[in-house]
Amino acid sequence: MYLACAAKHLCGMKKTPLTTSFVIHYCMNCEEAMHGALCGCLFSERPDDIVIEYDDLTDNGKRRFDQGTALICAYCIAKITGNEEALLAPTDPDPSDDDEYLPPPGG
Repeated sequence: MYLACAAKHLCGMKKTPLTTSFVIHYCMNCEEAMHGALCGCLFSERPDDIVIEYDDLTDNGKRRFDQGTALICAYCIAKITGNEEALLAPTDPDPSDDDEYLPPPGG
């Protein structure tokens, strides 16, 4: 049986199926299955600009608030913070000005 990732439309691995026989990660807040860190982050290592208070979490999330290995999915982060782009990596508008920039082969 296939499962939907907890991160929903914010999933970082949309083409990789989750099956009931191979689920390793669960969101600490919603307790739904997720692929892992590409679909959220370790709660204890979330970026400083993602502010989530204890009272913002579900009872499940509150129980895991202080666990260093707890993952929170991108959907829960977006729902709590109101920012769907909270976990998106910033993009470099002009990577060609970087010292280590290598153009793609043939380009």
